Amino acid sequence: MRRPARLTLPNEMGVLGPLQAFVAEAARARGFGQKALAEIEVALEEAVSNVVHHAYEEGEEAAFDVTVEAVPLGLALTVADRGIPYAPESVPAYSAPRDADEAPSKGLGLFLMRRLADEVTFSNLGPRGKETRLVKYLSDRSVADETESRPIGTPTAPFKGPLAWTIRPMRPDEAIEVARCAYEAYGYSYPNSHLYYPERVVDLNRDGHIASFVAVSDDDILGHCALEMDGSDDAVELGMAFVKPRYRGRNLLKEMTEHLIGEARRRGYGGAFVQSVTTHGASQKAALSQGFRHSALLAGFFAPSMNFRKLAGCSDQRLTLAYQYLPLADHEKRTVHVPARHGPFLAELYGSLGLKRTFGPGSTPREEGAGHLTARPVEAINAAVIDVDSVGTGTEAQLHHLVRQFCLRRTDAVLVRISLEDGAAPALIEALEERGFLFCGILPRRRKDRIALIYLNNCTVDFDSIAVAGDGARRLLDYVRPLAEAREEISR
Repeated sequence: MRRPARLTLPNEMGVLGPLQAFVAEAARARGFGQKALAEIEVALEEAVSNVVHHAYEEGEEAAFDVTVEAVPLGLALTVADRGIPYAPESVPAYSAPRDADEAPSKGLGLFLMRRLADEVTFSNLGPRGKETRLVKYLSDRSVADETESRPIGTPTAPFKGPLAWTIRPMRPDEAIEVARCAYEAYGYSYPNSHLYYPERVVDLNRDGHIASFVAVSDDDILGHCALEMDGSDDAVELGMAFVKPRYRGRNLLKEMTEHLIGEARRRGYGGAFVQSVTTHGASQKAALSQGFRHSALLAGFFAPSMNFRKLAGCSDQRLTLAYQYLPLADHEKRTVHVPARHGPFLAELYGSLGLKRTFGPGSTPREEGAGHLTARPVEAINAAVIDVDSVGTGTEAQLHHLVRQFCLRRTDAVLVRISLEDGAAPALIEALEERGFLFCGILPRRRKDRIALIYLNNCTVDFDSIAVAGDGARRLLDYVRPLAEAREEISR
């Protein structure tokens, strides 16, 4: 399936059979086997049943849409309607009947969807209705299933003696060793869980979503890194970088970063960025040595379950990400629109990045409605991201609605990224800060810079535990921390 297929159907259960047949053909063409096809069929039935039986008043004639699309590693089904909003958090947890004659308890449909699909997300979209999105991955065999031939996770002593290595593209047959490497570095707590599924790693590389490189000595993989690509040449993330604990302390991370920068330049990217947790400064120092500079501290955006083996252990609070940027091509001088209160600091920040910007005056929104924004959950770290590309008269209200929906689903952190090319951005940023959003810094790009704001849902950040590297990072931390403390004082 090269392009998404969208079907508009009447809200009656009679459409289920033909719909399931269509989806089954799309899933079969995508490569799913019989067991997965049956699971997709049941999950889809529950999503459609929710719409038909609960979205509209009894007897009300209406319609709903089903979108079927191939996504990296699998298939996504989106069931959308304009009926009554749905609050999954209000559905009681399902409990199995004690005997065959006992009626099943409520919550079975939600239980089945979450059990049979790999990702299930619900979005209430205000006047545009609501969506249920189901994602099923092709491979469900992780590195945990590959332990028969060689146990993994057994601590090993640091490697002694001289060691030579080369850095080159990963071969498909090495994906299992990359998954093992991720485990040895992080346990099963790395946020991008696809790395634990060798077949998914191969598929992501094959489809051009990532480009994996490995550091190899003889037949042993010492570490892994990758370019993470979103389809644009504006900027690329250097990430998925880890080194087996026994090979740390040999500047491997630094050399892998150098290799990725060279590859990003060769591919014509305008800039590169890295995101490092602030439980330690090793990754930040490696990036600083290559010319990256800090531009944002995403306070509390990361889940506290990260387990950096032999580095810093785990924290009970949300973790902070250090965002560092490196221009790879000439950035033309252009105008951005920033709040006056942050102007002096942002001028200093842009100067440290070597980017030429002039600050333009703010303006009122030029378009009616909610503007252009997109929202997506990041389930692996219990967070969400909302991008605002243009600001309309109703953008603030729509953002408030979306954030409230995420909070009702007990999402810990909501990151909002607002384009600074829009003259109405300063007023929106100020309004969000008044609502409790925290200024985090800027996310530069060759064509469109964004400002980063974060909302923490009853979560705290221990700023004393944040480890940063370099004077620029300390200046950024000293600027963000008082803003966070003032926000906490107001909320008390």
